Amino acid sequence: MGKELGLSRIDSINYPVSFDPDEAETFANAHGQKAVWDAAFDRGRKLIEHLDEVLAHGTMLEALRFMNSESAIDLNGSMYLVLDRIGASTEYPGADAVSRWYASNLHIFANLMRLITSPDDRVLVIYGQAHVKLLRSFVKGSPDLQFIDPLSVLK
Repeated sequence: MGKELGLSRIDSINYPVSFDPDEAETFANAHGQKAVWDAAFDRGRKLIEHLDEVLAHGTMLEALRFMNSESAIDLNGSMYLVLDRIGASTEYPGADAVSRWYASNLHIFANLMRLITSPDDRVLVIYGQAHVKLLRSFVKGSPDLQFIDPLSVLK
C-alpha cells in the first residue's frame, strides 16, 4: 500500500501502551461500581461480536469498512469515557488508567509528527482500531495536517 501511494519509506510510530485497568477493576468491585466496569467493557464486547458477524458472513473489505466506521470507532472510544467514571472522593483509578491510555496515544502522535519534515509529506497511518478515536482527533485538531478518511478510499 505504501508503494502504491508513492511513499519513500515505512516507519514505526509505536509507543508502548500503558493501559492497565486492573486497579480500576479492583476498585469497582470493592466499591459497588461493577456495573460501571461492565458497561465500559460491554462496548468492546459488542464491537467484537459485530466484527465476528461481519467476518463470518462478509468480506475482509466489509470488515475494514466496519472497523473504520464512525459508529465502531465511537463505540470503542466510549469505553474509556465510561471507565473514567470509576472512583470516588480523592481516588481516581478509572481516570488514572484512561489518562495513561491518552498519554500513550499522545506519544504515538508525537512520533508521527516527528516523521513529517515538509508540508508536502504524505503519511499513511495504519494502527489498531482502539487507538483510532484519539489519533484521528489529534490529526484533525492539528492545524498543519489534513485528515483523509480511509472510508473515502476503501472501494
